[in-house]
Amino acid sequence: MRCVYGNHTGHIPNTHTLAAQLTVIFLALLVASCGGSSGTQVPPAPALGNDATLSSLSISGVNMDPAFSASVTEYTAGVPHGTDNVDVSATVSDGNANWTVNGSSDTNVPLVVGENTISILVTAENNTTTRTYTVVVMRAASDNANLYLLQLADARLVPYFEPSTLDYSAAVEFSTAHTQVEVWTDDANATVTVNGNVVASGSSSDPIALSEGSNTVLVRVTAADGASTQMYTATIIRPSASLFVGKAYIKAPNLSEADYFGSGVALSDGGSTLAVGSTEYWLDNYCGEDVVARSQPIRVYTNDSGDDWAEQPPVLLVSNPISAYDFELSADGARMALVRRGSDYGLFVLNRGSDGQWSEHKLDIDVSPSGDPIGIGDVALSANGDTLAVAVGTFDVNMVVSFVHDSEGIWTQHASIQATDAQLENDFAKVITLSGDGMTLAVGAPDTSVYVFTRDSDNSWVEQARISAAYIDYSEQWSFGQSIALSSDGLTLAISEYYNNLVYMYKRESNDVWVEQQQLGPPRGPLLRNPLALSADGSTLAARQFIYDQIGEGDWVLAAQAHPWTGDPGYFAFDVSLSADGTTLVVGSPGDSTGAIGINGVDPGIDVCNSGAAYLFER
Repeated sequence: MRCVYGNHTGHIPNTHTLAAQLTVIFLALLVASCGGSSGTQVPPAPALGNDATLSSLSISGVNMDPAFSASVTEYTAGVPHGTDNVDVSATVSDGNANWTVNGSSDTNVPLVVGENTISILVTAENNTTTRTYTVVVMRAASDNANLYLLQLADARLVPYFEPSTLDYSAAVEFSTAHTQVEVWTDDANATVTVNGNVVASGSSSDPIALSEGSNTVLVRVTAADGASTQMYTATIIRPSASLFVGKAYIKAPNLSEADYFGSGVALSDGGSTLAVGSTEYWLDNYCGEDVVARSQPIRVYTNDSGDDWAEQPPVLLVSNPISAYDFELSADGARMALVRRGSDYGLFVLNRGSDGQWSEHKLDIDVSPSGDPIGIGDVALSANGDTLAVAVGTFDVNMVVSFVHDSEGIWTQHASIQATDAQLENDFAKVITLSGDGMTLAVGAPDTSVYVFTRDSDNSWVEQARISAAYIDYSEQWSFGQSIALSSDGLTLAISEYYNNLVYMYKRESNDVWVEQQQLGPPRGPLLRNPLALSADGSTLAARQFIYDQIGEGDWVLAAQAHPWTGDPGYFAFDVSLSADGTTLVVGSPGDSTGAIGINGVDPGIDVCNSGAAYLFER
């Protein structure tokens, strides 16, 4: 057998291609079969590629600088802060070459803020020749200048904090001379100053001094990029303790423990007649097991001129000498609507004669066909004393019953008022109030809504609106509508919300739509309830012991705090009443326990538990 190889050498190429490997094996076998010697040569294998270039390179979402060229190996690029990773795509010029990203086959690269170096290593087919392409990606610092949380040490912000809301108000008691601001940034690398002083995220500022009146706190957030900023403003009101001056500290002339005198208070429009009551309507007796809560009669005081208040004959019900929990005075203080609660409930109208004595007239309530009343609650009286409304409960439904007083002096039941969607369980008619002109009735159903009724041209009551706080979760005990107050013309309505200690101010527009004007956050959390009182023109509000003034048609501003100057003010501001012009305020304090008696009496140092008192202030 003749074996001819020509001039080829017997070198066996080092290659990894399948065709070359098969060729080498074939030649080797051929040489062996032909008895080839060391001088016998085989053809050389093709040389391995040494091309380590890329024909394309791209980074997801990135424009590289300069534009890609196979001969250029260094690039830069920038991405916004929100891009926290990129994907690398590349194509080798030689299909037998391979490439890696930062030493890995994973082409997704996470990015940190600042400089990120991405190295694309291309290895040629010969496993010797390499080339590195470098892309430096700059990820921008965050431009997030939002706060995650902003709160005050001694007050709550109104409205509730939201990162996108920049302006807030807050109110503190007069006794709060300093406050601190706690801040949390949404981005950990942002920085904060409070009134120009650096405050670390998650910590509180140094104490900030508060003067009487308005105090502005500026919270500036600077994002990590050093350029983006956000300014939050909190206007903190520290009310004046001298705007309303204490004029009379009123105790019953005879004291007993658990009288709770001051549980109810009422002022005439002119502020010259004052009624103060006490009640047995307390679920707990805090004066000891051996003390039986008793009740003072409703005591009446007048001030014809100057600062001298004098006690007048008290209101004593002939049918039952125990005074009631709820009562209202007419504008002139000469008529009183009074409700006695409990099993011996009753609705009464009392008129004061020229001798100061009160005559009593009991009104019968007809709630057929809903059955007999099982109890009565809140009572309201118009300014002229000719329209009366009372909350009535039956086994089937709660309602409001109205009475009118005609020119002949006769009281007539006028209407039974129910909400179209009110249910017994929603406490419809838990609280009620009448406008001074007697043409608008607001009815609270705490935890759900406040219903507004108006008289139409036929003098019939018509449901005009149902007002609810949109964001309240009514599965919780928010008690929206726990207390309500109307201006004399029925166009301004104040509604308290117990859980968050808020007061919502509403205005009725010309199209009869109620519009929320403002949310007020009186200082200090609620005690047992949040009583409200409005001046006749609706421009002054008493929310417990805190007095707000409306500036024109604009914002409500905390102007003053009625501060007890004597006594032992327990349950201070359990009830409040305001004169028509908003210059006289009476505050009930049924938990007062001093042994003083009468008007501005001297405390003998004897403790009479929860005997109660009323504080009278003038502006």
